[in-house]
Amino acid sequence: AAPVAQDAPPAAAAAAPGSFLKLWSAEWMAGQRSFTTAQAQDYARRMSLIVAMRGKFTKDIAAMKAANPSLKVLVYRNATFGGKSYPDSLYAKNKSGQRIYARKWPTTFLMNISSPAWAAEVGRSCVELINVSKYDGCFLDVLGSGPLMGNYLSSLPVTGGKTWTHAQWINWSDDITVAAKRATGKLVMGNGLGNGRRYYSPTMSSKGLVPGNDGMEAELFVREAHAPVGQFYSETTWKQDVDMMIDIQNKGSRLLSMTKVWTTASETQKNAWHKYALATFLLGSNGNSYFCFLRDKNAGASWGAHPYNQIDMGTPLGAYAKVGTGVYARNFTKGKVVINVGTSASGLRLGQTYRTVDGARATGTVTLPAHSAEFFLK
Repeated sequence: AAPVAQDAPPAAAAAAPGSFLKLWSAEWMAGQRSFTTAQAQDYARRMSLIVAMRGKFTKDIAAMKAANPSLKVLVYRNATFGGKSYPDSLYAKNKSGQRIYARKWPTTFLMNISSPAWAAEVGRSCVELINVSKYDGCFLDVLGSGPLMGNYLSSLPVTGGKTWTHAQWINWSDDITVAAKRATGKLVMGNGLGNGRRYYSPTMSSKGLVPGNDGMEAELFVREAHAPVGQFYSETTWKQDVDMMIDIQNKGSRLLSMTKVWTTASETQKNAWHKYALATFLLGSNGNSYFCFLRDKNAGASWGAHPYNQIDMGTPLGAYAKVGTGVYARNFTKGKVVINVGTSASGLRLGQTYRTVDGARATGTVTLPAHSAEFFLK
């Protein structure tokens, strides 16, 4: 069937707030410059969770909660980097005793995240940000140990003459989260899981971030933001993303999935990636996790007003399962979610007549192209 254009009407019944498919918005990352009250309310009706900068929605927060009483809005806070105004003891240092900055942001410095004083400062600032903004909690960015990889930092941090390890970073970040949770008494979520491959890594696992948080973001869910549009995770890596979500939910927390297409791509390709990411999410979600798809880097990309975000599959009838070569499926009360993560086309016998989200009739055996997904509705 033809892909759904971005402004096309939804073929499926819209998923209301509180339904199984829950959307979240990284508004601080790709938000609009400003909102009218009507726009803010429209936004609130679509989202279960919005993460925004200090004060962005303060004037409209009451109207947004009236439009969607279950909405949660969190205030953004970088948990591991800061500006120039802190006491020197709160900054991380390299082996020469110099401060360390992020190469892309030379006025942003790595903080001494091993210090209880820094954890206390993050907690204190979260309290202030929540009170000023009148939001529901705090969102802590850069909790993951990604800055220790590649060329992110101007130099590597040391403590006692030894370079920080990934395990140390994760443990200290979790301490920061616990301090923020204790200080605020509110929701605390964060970013830092990466993807399933990092979550399950034997040397740089991000799994230790889960216990202290009410929810954790995986910013590389299904794909890396700047990867070529035709590049896909292997089946093994893809499956780790689904299993990571299930493991986090089994621990009593929730996943904030994020899939970004920050590369050259046509609308047809973006729509295909949207379906692929959403199908992956639905295979693993227990109804408490949140989905976010950013089609590009433009302001307003987090708006989320796309028909695929309104798909209502009902509730799952069981766990996801492999049903063919590279093909996985999960049955829902209102249909079936199917994805082919393999490198070649594969057939699937449906067993009954369905329609796709684009309105096409589907019956008998259908062929799923490589790296494609479909939602079959009863």
